[in-house]
Amino acid sequence: MTAHVRPIVIFRWLGPVSLIPALCFRALGRRVIFLEPVGPMRSEAAAARLRRFGVEWVDYHACPGFTVNADIAVTARYAKALVAGASFQAALGSLCECVPGLAGDPRKARALLFDGLANNLAVAASSYALAEYFRACGVKADVFHRPVPMETLIAREGVTKVRNLFPPGFGLAAGIGGPRTWARALRAIWRHRSSTGATVSERARANPAPAAFFVHKGLSYGRLFVKNQYFSDDPASPLHPSRLRVVELAWMLSDRERAAIEADYGRLGVRVTFLEQAPRSIGDKLRAVLSHLARRPGGPAALARAMILAQIEIQVRSYRDSLRALDGTRLALIDSDNLFPRAGTVALQSLGIRVVALQERFMSVFHEAFVPLFDDLFVHGDFVKRQIEANPNADVDRIVVTGDPRVAKIAANRDAALAEREQWFADFSRVCLVLDFHSPADPFADALAYGPDWRSNRMFYDAVAGLAEANPDCAFVVRGKDNAWLDLPAMEPVRRKFAGLGNLFVDDRYDHYDRSYTLAAMADLVVARYTSLCDQCLAAGIPVLIYDALPDGGRLISAWHDYAPYPVMVYDDIDLRERFDRVIRRNDFMDAEQFTRFRRDYYNVGGTSPQTRVRDELTKLVDDRQAKPAVSALRAAGGRCLN
Repeated sequence: MTAHVRPIVIFRWLGPVSLIPALCFRALGRRVIFLEPVGPMRSEAAAARLRRFGVEWVDYHACPGFTVNADIAVTARYAKALVAGASFQAALGSLCECVPGLAGDPRKARALLFDGLANNLAVAASSYALAEYFRACGVKADVFHRPVPMETLIAREGVTKVRNLFPPGFGLAAGIGGPRTWARALRAIWRHRSSTGATVSERARANPAPAAFFVHKGLSYGRLFVKNQYFSDDPASPLHPSRLRVVELAWMLSDRERAAIEADYGRLGVRVTFLEQAPRSIGDKLRAVLSHLARRPGGPAALARAMILAQIEIQVRSYRDSLRALDGTRLALIDSDNLFPRAGTVALQSLGIRVVALQERFMSVFHEAFVPLFDDLFVHGDFVKRQIEANPNADVDRIVVTGDPRVAKIAANRDAALAEREQWFADFSRVCLVLDFHSPADPFADALAYGPDWRSNRMFYDAVAGLAEANPDCAFVVRGKDNAWLDLPAMEPVRRKFAGLGNLFVDDRYDHYDRSYTLAAMADLVVARYTSLCDQCLAAGIPVLIYDALPDGGRLISAWHDYAPYPVMVYDDIDLRERFDRVIRRNDFMDAEQFTRFRRDYYNVGGTSPQTRVRDELTKLVDDRQAKPAVSALRAAGGRCLN
């Protein structure tokens, strides 16, 4: 781009108050882009009026080559630079001294620090990612949002040239007396005064169990499947649902989510403990900040560093106080290795509870900001194990290659799948399962959903319709998280096109679990936007073509991992048609030896059954009568790691 292009200011949020500086920047000749409208700005009519004033709603498709993982990549790059800097290297000692469970364990402290820094910037990461994109294109771009402590540090250390133009004092002047400010304050006071924590603690102590299963927002994943990967069918097993303590972290749920999740547990007949957060007073937080500041005094950068360290310390202590209710628990099983808070892991380990996680999604380990922090981590294959071992932010004492237990759901549903195929698709020589992305419900969510947005999804559906037109002897069955996209006005052209194709069907069976696995079991081929079911199908020996094209030429999942040299990804419609024809007409997906090697390395195919390996490993751990402390606790005390 040329030098005369106007500088850009990117607003993370645009509301009535921030509209004032936005218009000022426009008057000064700057281009203004906002990512998310709030309050009265959140309407299409308001967006149209703003455009007349030159205030633009973000359009990622006008940014050729922008990648879907840009925000995670930027966050990781900034956090990595700060952790490697001299100031935070010295601060690791402060963290080890103040945070329970970190004494004598600088590697874990480093992992927790990296995670804390990444989380601190997460709210603004999308703004910085877009600003960095424009700067890489030769256009000066800065951001505007209420500052977070990490920004003071990245500015001081010269990590980025992007500046936050939010003026000092502006947020205070705009926020005092505002209804949202008072609402937040009242909510904080109410939560601080809440007595539900004691009740939950008493209930947790009244139902002791050697193992606790920490679930993220319910046992059901939508209406697709149940997260029962740790459960045993043996009533005598400590892993049977009746004997396993199932725990939800209540403070991570809205009131509406909690009500829905409680109903879901009731339907499944599983008892759940909602663990309340142990409140920390403002005085506690202030003392933590001053304590870290006293260790390394200084100016604004020292204060920002102390605030981040104090935030990490307070989080761990708060989790620790809440988790004390789990008397008698020696083993914590984590539902989501990617979503469970790392501060929670450290708190559990500090209480002598061994923390075990099963890799939930294959692709999560390739995220630059992924911080695996566990005593034991069960992974899908040797390829993943090598990836984690190379991760500088990993702190895992034992990595066990098990494979993905959910792959077995495909074989378990094969008989039903073949019967259904004979009933409904007997007139077709082949069946192709099409896995789509979920479409956002409104234009505001759509603007932020680069990759699974309406325009990108229409591109995928058009490509699938082209395949269906060219292959009338093949049945195409479209399946996703739901089929609400059919009712979106933006998808009306796709709906009409699909309705005119006699060999293309949109599956609408969301009345029972594991339906997607039944469809996978009847498929000769899967064409998909990436989902974890792609990896499960590949592990089961079903050819999968992952369509990674975007309208602007950007990258989707291949920005993290592209499976090379294995030919799983397709990047345009021509490539898709050619690869589809080779698989359907000539059974040419991969060379048989190559496919065997791929499945063994990526998914541990050919080894012990994943369910058997996982449950055997867990049974050994939970049945250990010596009540051994967490591996990390022994390591911190100079003890021997128990492998």
